[in-house]
Amino acid sequence: MDDYREYLWSLKNFSNQSHTSELLTNEIQNIIEKLGLEKFATVITDAGSNMLLARNNISTIYSQILNICCITYAINLISKDICKTPFANKMLCQCMVLVIFFKRSHLAGNILI
Repeated sequence: MDDYREYLWSLKNFSNQSHTSELLTNEIQNIIEKLGLEKFATVITDAGSNMLLARNNISTIYSQILNICCITYAINLISKDICKTPFANKMLCQCMVLVIFFKRSHLAGNILI
């Protein structure tokens, strides 16, 4: 069985450059070419418009690489929208009352252990 691992290849400071899709595409493409195309199945990024364009460009250049948005980022955006609803906000506030009670009460906390 293959042992799949994630690696951090490099960190670069692009704070002085405009984060265009061309810049991002070139940087991703450089990494793919340095490490070898056979080591990549997908490029995963957040949902920024320039990142979306860069992912599209990469999947066009390398048709075997999948174009996937980060699911964690997507879930975070969805959960933030859900938490803004009055029902969810009220439910979270009520849950926090229980959490604070059990954190502050040694007797109640011992019952749960």
